[in-house]
Amino acid sequence: MKTENIMKYPGLILLTVAISLVACKPRDVAPTAEEHAAILKDAPELFVPEAGERGPGLVGIGNIYLGQEKDAALAELAKICPKTMEYRAGDAGENAWFRGCVLRKSKDGILSVRVGFWPRIGDRVSTLDIKRDDITLEQARERFRALVPEVTGEYPHPGVIEMRAEKYQMLADIDEGVDGPTHVAVGYSKPFARTLESQ
Repeated sequence: MKTENIMKYPGLILLTVAISLVACKPRDVAPTAEEHAAILKDAPELFVPEAGERGPGLVGIGNIYLGQEKDAALAELAKICPKTMEYRAGDAGENAWFRGCVLRKSKDGILSVRVGFWPRIGDRVSTLDIKRDDITLEQARERFRALVPEVTGEYPHPGVIEMRAEKYQMLADIDEGVDGPTHVAVGYSKPFARTLESQ
């Protein structure tokens, strides 16, 4: 699937996650310290850790982070994307909406960026989505383990990894094949997102 198609179908992420939850039993087998180090050898950093009230972010997309107010996030996104595309998930996606762009050429390994906003938490940032050509699926998996040590479940398919923790979840896939870029989406877990609705 082309990068442009990913940008056209934001509901694809939600569908893939739903299928994985139904079709697979959780697996939570962390690699040994030696395996972890070997996988991450020469791997770029992927996540910006949470800090206080600030949720985690993705390296390379400015100062955008989970939980950020809409206007501040859009101002940061404008520094990356000369023009942005907007897509709305509709009722099935609880009216989440997405803004992002496909870059004309790779910038520090980044090919596309998309930021998701959820009206139920005041249109704050609820998901961050990136496609990179300089990181593998396995490296993304281990970067998430470093970000969120308390992973509670992993739902692997060929070419797809979905991981969940108490507050955050990640979906990573190689939708253009093993030699293609890695697509990574990180966001709030559904139970934790519900706790933010009243804040």
